[in-house]
Amino acid sequence: TYTDCVFGTPIPFTVRNSCVVPVELSRFTAVKNNEVVDLSWQTLSERNSDYFEIQRSTNGIDFIPIGEVASAGNASRVINYSFTDESPELGANFYRLMQVDKDRSIEFSEIREVSFNKRGLVSIYPVPVRGDVFILKYDAYKQKEIQVKVFDLRGQIVVNEMIDVTRGINEVQINVNHLSEGMYMLQAIDGRWIQTKQFIKS
Repeated sequence: TYTDCVFGTPIPFTVRNSCVVPVELSRFTAVKNNEVVDLSWQTLSERNSDYFEIQRSTNGIDFIPIGEVASAGNASRVINYSFTDESPELGANFYRLMQVDKDRSIEFSEIREVSFNKRGLVSIYPVPVRGDVFILKYDAYKQKEIQVKVFDLRGQIVVNEMIDVTRGINEVQINVNHLSEGMYMLQAIDGRWIQTKQFIKS
């Protein structure tokens, strides 16, 4: 067999001739850091390298670019790189590096996975809502402040509150004594994540 070039890793192959790996990758990690993902990688040597494109996928198959980091180009020493994904998706996030040479040839790294639990809005009760208040049950992964909005069927905001929550299950009273009977849409806004739930006041 011969050796084909996969970004930093020789693998057995049966057809092509051997080639010189332009970038020798020794480490690639993806670590969850509160609401972001910190990516870091290390190269042992580089030859004619241009840049790294950071790619993300939610299914491990279809990747999109989320950023670029310029590479050293030519080096025979250890170099460390980093990138932060400020907007990971709820659920699974798959990451890989696409290393681009100056001649535009490319190689891909191995894939790393980071998951964000689909926590947040759990339920509203009682349903339908009766009386002056309802209970918002919210599952928070850390102590923070969330925004709660309620919209009527015309899209007008009829409730807009900032609420402090702690890690775990929170039960928060929302005052709706000024609302008439009908259908409403609640939004729980946790940073850039928005979750919605319909309810009826009777």
